[in-house]
Amino acid sequence: MLPQVVPALTEHALTASHPRVKEGANTALASVGAVIKNPEIARLVPALLKALADPGNATPGALDALAHCQVRVRVGLGLGFGLGLGLGLGLGLRFGLG
Repeated sequence: MLPQVVPALTEHALTASHPRVKEGANTALASVGAVIKNPEIARLVPALLKALADPGNATPGALDALAHCQVRVRVGLGLGFGLGLGLGLGLGLRFGLG
């Protein structure tokens, strides 16, 4: 569900002209970011949200944070592993381990 919700929020709501719509979109995106359990990814949320709200100024910082992010994944018995960074949000970035 998040792969549909996050792009819709970023594409439509964050570019809306009404300030309350933008505020609601930022609140919704912050709620999405708050449920991320992986600490390395969770630390990226503020930079990603800034980049979505102000792409012209904050995107380089968010891309730099993503480029320097190292993710540690614990794998249990019988589990395959993969990591898709759905919160690459409007930046169109995806990372994978496998």
